[in-house]
Amino acid sequence: MKTLGLLLALWALPASADIQIEGDALIYDAPIYGYNPNRVSDADTIGTLLRTHAEIKRIVLSGDFWITRAALDVARVVDDFALTTEVRGECSEACLYILAAGKTRIVAQGAQIHLKWIVAHADILKAQFADQKPTTVGQTSSAKPPTWTTAPRPTCATR
Repeated sequence: MKTLGLLLALWALPASADIQIEGDALIYDAPIYGYNPNRVSDADTIGTLLRTHAEIKRIVLSGDFWITRAALDVARVVDDFALTTEVRGECSEACLYILAAGKTRIVAQGAQIHLKWIVAHADILKAQFADQKPTTVGQTSSAKPPTWTTAPRPTCATR
């Protein structure tokens, strides 16, 4: 059964994504592709691999994660499985969302995180996760759903 799950997960990988398993780590190099609604998402593929490989405890990130929605979906899987996140090499754009989702976050020596102006209003992030309930995978029974608080917008004082 485990072999069948692995074969299905590997079959679902897009040719341009680089997702590999090395020991207790899932190595995830950002895919280079445009948006394709018919393509299996990386979040689904990673979730399948994590369900069939209980030994995976961390995800190692590198590359240009320029599709924010896809990165948020992967971040949700990382959070559900309580993975450690690690950045090696260069990681840019929405990579920061995946890094922040880790239970423990590591930036390897010499790694670079490139940030451009990414604006995601709290309401957008809330909507992304509002319809999803916490899973029991990787969480204790005392896990509570997150609460959302939107801070008031700052006002500028004029003289």
